[in-house]
Amino acid sequence: MLTLHLTVGIVVLAAALVAIFNAQARRVVVYLLVLQIVLGAVLWVTTKSPPPPLHWILALLNGGVYPAANALERRGRPKSTILAFTIFGALLFSFIFSLGLQAAAKH
Repeated sequence: MLTLHLTVGIVVLAAALVAIFNAQARRVVVYLLVLQIVLGAVLWVTTKSPPPPLHWILALLNGGVYPAANALERRGRPKSTILAFTIFGALLFSFIFSLGLQAAAKH
């Protein structure tokens, strides 16, 4: 289960990088993130080993970055603002991924 969670994490991170330049990929990132959070919750329940709190709190909060970028785009905000949101989301995903890898290395 941990391997599946890590694999989906890599896919989410790759999709977040693609979403910087592709608007349609933002929706895919949100769906993948929901899948990733569900897998993480199942992993937490089955192993009874909680992840670092910052890992799952930031993952939940980062889920709002991509809908916010879509809303800004629909409202006609500058492309630079939308790029800033998606770049921030990708950077946050990479930090969350590194926290997860550190936690996995300890177990």
